[in-house]
Amino acid sequence: MKEFDAFISHASEDKEYFVRPLCKKVVEFGAKIWYDEFTLKPGVSLSRSIEQGLKKSQFGLVVLSKSFFKKNWTEYELRALNAYEITNPGIIIPIWHGVTLEEVRDFSPYLSDKLAIVTENKLIEDVVVEVLEVIREDLFQNIMTRKAFDELVKKSPVTKLTPDEAKQLKFGPIRHATFSIDLITRIRLIRSALFEVYPHSFSYWVEGFQRDMHPKDEIHIWEQIASIYSEFVTFKEVTDLAKKKEIFTIICALRSAVEEDDIEQNLLTFEEKELLIEFCKFPIPLYDLENDEFGNNGS
Repeated sequence: MKEFDAFISHASEDKEYFVRPLCKKVVEFGAKIWYDEFTLKPGVSLSRSIEQGLKKSQFGLVVLSKSFFKKNWTEYELRALNAYEITNPGIIIPIWHGVTLEEVRDFSPYLSDKLAIVTENKLIEDVVVEVLEVIREDLFQNIMTRKAFDELVKKSPVTKLTPDEAKQLKFGPIRHATFSIDLITRIRLIRSALFEVYPHSFSYWVEGFQRDMHPKDEIHIWEQIASIYSEFVTFKEVTDLAKKKEIFTIICALRSAVEEDDIEQNLLTFEEKELLIEFCKFPIPLYDLENDEFGNNGS
């Protein structure tokens, strides 16, 4: 395990107005970013900076900007940058900041063909989400779950989320044009289990997962949410819709790393809330049928 999730290599001109605010918000979500030592100034070696960063970081973010291009990197430096990416695919993540495809292509044809984070017409919060999706998928998944949670409780006192920007986050483009029948079936089951408390069209669900970098992992998380919800509602024989919505809201809150003491319940008793928390902690059902071993026909 390396010390940092990512380092950010950037031109000194971009530090105060873009890199520092970006890092501050990424750190607020729980990621570890290393950037102070990677401000590129005259005489600093780009390849050596990246090599140093990758020794302690899982990913390297390189901010490609007009100021970055003006550094007049040597052909050797550019070859070294490309070599790191070829030998370690997916490790170097370009961030296009105020530059066009043509400008990036002139700088490095190889990097111009690589999937990048583009900041044009985006709030800093939007860029933060895209960065987290790459370097800390677990934190990104928490944001996605918080989005659903916030949708349900936006008129409730529980809406105090940290950081506050999570309420206004916009999400990335479609990354997966099609899904296998297996994934479609899994999404259908999730939607069916949660439809009463989280009513959205099937296309809404599919498009949401299509925007994820790793949709299988995100689908797995929602399968857990749906199974916990279904098991608890069935076990407690809950029929009241308002109470069902509160149960779903609490499950989403717990999956979003909201502290247990910060979760309020209005319709559930304290004992029911504590039992629901227990349901969320275990990967297998807490309660099951007795004397129902495989091969037993029940007679």
